Amino acid sequence: MGRAGHNLFFKFSEFDPRGLNTPAVMLDFVAQNSGEMKERLWEFLVNETPIQTGQMQEKVEVWNFRASRAGISFECGWRAATFGLGYTHFYPKYVLEGTGIYGIHKTPIVPRKKKVLVWQDTEGTHFAPSVLGQPPQNILGKATDKFMEWLKNYFADCFYASTATMATRCKKGRYTSAQVSAMKKTTTWSGFLGGRRKH
Repeated sequence: MGRAGHNLFFKFSEFDPRGLNTPAVMLDFVAQNSGEMKERLWEFLVNETPIQTGQMQEKVEVWNFRASRAGISFECGWRAATFGLGYTHFYPKYVLEGTGIYGIHKTPIVPRKKKVLVWQDTEGTHFAPSVLGQPPQNILGKATDKFMEWLKNYFADCFYASTATMATRCKKGRYTSAQVSAMKKTTTWSGFLGGRRKH
């Protein structure tokens, strides 16, 4: 299947540098919050995808989101089957990798059979004997970097927030009083697995 995307893996040690939580605790945490994680990654991808690149923004996907004892793995990007086109017409690949002088052949784009290239966009119809192409766009890299930063903060927020912060959140309805009570005994997620976090 044609695809243009990333297969990424994040180690739990990146989110729990103090090593306070066991793999089982981390897995349980991811299981409870995987929906929010996938949704946030998808949002970053959509925000980084230029609107003018056809259907790319509306067809971005996150798939194979999995957790193991070592960390989180997932794939994100675009799949040719979603576009209903043959892989040769699967343009996300070219948006990511670049075309023309910026692509693998490093040469301008010229017509194969006609004298000029013709294309249409929001500004009208255009004619040219050749075009330079487009530089590669690091959409996935930018989105996953932002997701990684968010994920680190998300884990830190849940694992290492102070008791005072937890108490404030309890008043706002984010945590139950039982959770805050458990948090007073430990700064790790394992200390309050008995009371589930509210979403």
